[in-house]
Amino acid sequence: MITSIGLRVFSNPNDLVNLTKISLYQNRLRSLEPWPYIRGLHGSSDSKVYIWLQFNLISEFTNNIKWQINCSRRSYAYLNISGNYIRHISDVERGWNFADQLRCSASYISTYKPDQLFIPKPSRKYLLDLFIDISNSFDYYCDCRDMP
Repeated sequence: MITSIGLRVFSNPNDLVNLTKISLYQNRLRSLEPWPYIRGLHGSSDSKVYIWLQFNLISEFTNNIKWQINCSRRSYAYLNISGNYIRHISDVERGWNFADQLRCSASYISTYKPDQLFIPKPSRKYLLDLFIDISNSFDYYCDCRDMP
């Protein structure tokens, strides 16, 4: 029944550097700071950081910690936020203030329907750094805002 996460719990890049799996699914989180991206800075192409936040109440992306992407450092994170109330995937970019910078991380948005604890296998088609899965969003609206 977790409703919030302190701003510095997962966002300090020097803390919890060996933490590679965070499972907070089926809680009551309503917003999400860019800490999944920050956690992914400790991963690699061979060893991603996995974050499961499915089936919360997430509908808003915030950047109260004022994090800014440094395109010279890649975030190797797999973030599963499926089963939440995300209306537009572009809300992630806008809320985290990553609109231009996020493109440098080669992010990819999943459209498949994985099992709750599915870990994707590397794909030759996509060279992924940050992988965000929003499948099964309760509120997703596909329009020209996300897909021109």
